[in-house]
Parts: sequence; C-alpha cells; structure tokens
Amino acid sequence: MTAKTRARRTGLRFLLTLSVVLLVGVMFAGPALAAPGTIKVDGEDINQANSPHQGCNFEVEFEGFTESPGGTAGVEITAQPPTDNGVVGSGTTTLDGAGNGVINITIDPTGIEQHPIQGLHVTITAGVDGGDAAKKKTVWVEECAAPAPTTPPTTPPTTDVPPPVGGVDTGSGPGAAPSGLLAVVGLLLLAGSTFWMRRRSVHSS
Repeated sequence: MTAKTRARRTGLRFLLTLSVVLLVGVMFAGPALAAPGTIKVDGEDINQANSPHQGCNFEVEFEGFTESPGGTAGVEITAQPPTDNGVVGSGTTTLDGAGNGVINITIDPTGIEQHPIQGLHVTITAGVDGGDAAKKKTVWVEECAAPAPTTPPTTPPTTDVPPPVGGVDTGSGPGAAPSGLLAVVGLLLLAGSTFWMRRRSVHSS
C-alpha cells in the first residue's frame, strides 16, 4: 500500500468520524432554546450602559417572555453607595399571554439621604418568575421628594340629645304654650259650658 493510499484512507476515516459526531450532536441537542425576553427602562434596554439620570417616575417594560405567559414580573429599586442603602421602590405585574407587561415605578426616598448634586444612586433589579435570571442596572436618579403625608379626615363631635320624657315632646321652645296655662284654659272652658247648660235648664222649666 502506497503512502498516498494510506493518506486517503486516513482522511476518509477522519471525515466519517466527524460526520458521526455531528449527527449524534444534532440528534441529542433537542429543540433550540427560546430567545429570552427583553426588559426596558423607559424604552431603553436594561443592558444598555451609560444611561442618563432617570426621573423619579418611570416605566419598566417586559417584552417577549413567551416561556412565562401569565407569569409574575417584579421590580425592586434599592439605593446604593455613595447614597444610603435601602429600598426606594418596587412593583409587580402579571404578564399577558404574549409575555408582555409594564410596571410603573415611583421613587420614594423617605429615610434615605440623597446626594446634594446627583440625587440617588440606585440599582434596578427586574425579573420574571420561571424565566431567566434577574437583570440589573445601576443608574443615578434625580433628587426626588418624599410623598406628602396623608392626614386622615376629622369628624366633628356630635352631641346626643336625650329623648323627651315619656316619649312625647310637650314643647319647650319659644312659642310653645306651657302645660299649666293649657290646663287653666281647659278648666275655664269646662266651667263655662257647665254654667251655660244649667242656665238653659232653669229657663226651660
């Protein structure tokens, strides 16, 4: 066997082995993984760097989480150094059938000392239950005011008026006749009627 023939056979064996490996790999690879969904902050991909200052109110959008229709999406905003640490915003939403949803965030810096010039340094953490790992983005948020405290409405005190004695209002305000006067008038009328009837009877006889 010549050297040329041996080289050809070696090349054929290599190609055959490579073909078998590729075929087995295709058979056991399974279906391709679905593309992960996209998370945006005010329309900008959360993975995009060098974002300008966020406002105190913004939207976190979830798009294309087709592996989690009807799933729960969540967002948590935490303050980071050089400002104080602490949660300054959060929210959840239920994705629709297409794996889309929106969460409106309002920053609440109550109890957090903000940077006098930059505002708040925060990390936005967003993710979907059953989906990919949560995605994070650290940005500066303009100085935000704490929400005004709500004052519960006050109800003026009420004065209970006791019911009249015996359940009957005999009248005690201006213009109401005193009960004694009514009794005297009634007696005078009765006496007059009796006198008139007796006088009539005497005249008749």
